[in-house]
Amino acid sequence: MSLKYKVSIIIPVLNKWELTKNCLVSLAEHTPREIYEVIVIDNGSTDKTPTMAKHFGLNLFGKHFKYIRLSKNINFGPACNLGAKIAKSDFLFFLNNDTILTPNWLEPLLKAFTQDPSLGAIGPLLLYPNNTVQHLGVVFSLRNKVFHLYSQFPKNHYVVQKKRYFQAITGAAFLIPKKLFWQLNGFFEKYKNGSEDIDLCARIIQNSHKLTVIPNSVIYHLESQSQDRNKHDNYNAYLLTKRCEHIFKPDAWKFYLQDGYKVKITKYLKLFITSDSQEKEIPQSIEKIKKIIFNEPYLWEGYKKLVTFYIKKNKFQEGIDLCYFALSFYPEEKILPWLSLFAQKQNNIQIIHEISTLQNKLKIQSTQIKEKGKEYVKKLLKKEPTLEPLLLNWLKRYSINY
Repeated sequence: MSLKYKVSIIIPVLNKWELTKNCLVSLAEHTPREIYEVIVIDNGSTDKTPTMAKHFGLNLFGKHFKYIRLSKNINFGPACNLGAKIAKSDFLFFLNNDTILTPNWLEPLLKAFTQDPSLGAIGPLLLYPNNTVQHLGVVFSLRNKVFHLYSQFPKNHYVVQKKRYFQAITGAAFLIPKKLFWQLNGFFEKYKNGSEDIDLCARIIQNSHKLTVIPNSVIYHLESQSQDRNKHDNYNAYLLTKRCEHIFKPDAWKFYLQDGYKVKITKYLKLFITSDSQEKEIPQSIEKIKKIIFNEPYLWEGYKKLVTFYIKKNKFQEGIDLCYFALSFYPEEKILPWLSLFAQKQNNIQIIHEISTLQNKLKIQSTQIKEKGKEYVKKLLKKEPTLEPLLLNWLKRYSINY
């Protein structure tokens, strides 16, 4: 009689044996033994993986472990689909090997499905090793760019702990009922290690199911450790746009407003997010301001005070470090003047060159906005009519006739 599990944990791997090893150890340590199986799909590894993985996995999991060795790399989506075909479970959990599981990670995910029948797929809260957010949901910008909401926010920030529904979540740690996965034909296999998860999410929401992340399920994610991780970004973005552009709506701005932030649109149709929650309480101590900014990365007035201080005290390297931190949260056009000033003062040729490249990109975007600003607005309003107040204000501010 074949074994039947609650969850099949499918881990596609390509080299990086030490990452796979650490992932498997944490999985064995923090997961109830009898309810799951582990399926490692080896995409033609050439390191220690082929000689180590099978025996290591069997020692950890016994009959709960399967190792499938492929002669070549068939990419993430096809490897996941292969694992799903041999899975003996009700749920499939796709997991990157550059992850570390923590206590009680699985139970909240399974519980969520029993509490909410409308769910199609869910994921855990993914954190960087420094306890900031790597992923709590995927959102879409006004220009239809995909990014992670509140990336690099501290894990204890109030916005991190909220439960929300998304249009997409990452496939790095992704739980879905097997029946639904195959009903939707699994991962679309023409992507090359990117965007397969977003494409599947599009089909899930079209099938009238919801997507969410469960904050009290936590997994650490090192992110983008696979070989040539970003090599095919342009191709994948093109394919995703071709297949799914009509499905997704710009939604990042809604989350920011719902969470109490101020939202403006820059000249380049990018979101400028600020918080005034602590502006009146900003201290004089530079170290205290830095700590406050780490805990509230959208406190714009705090950055301005630090920049003024670093200029006054000739602390140019500290200013550069601050600017690179700020670029994780703010549009380039807001930060580049500061970064340029500090780089010029320090005569940092490399950074000056980087700034020049970014400024040239902004010039191109500026030309596009002048030529097609009205078209962008019409397209956005057709997708999301509730954007009208923000967009009309943008048109007025930058003197674009509509």
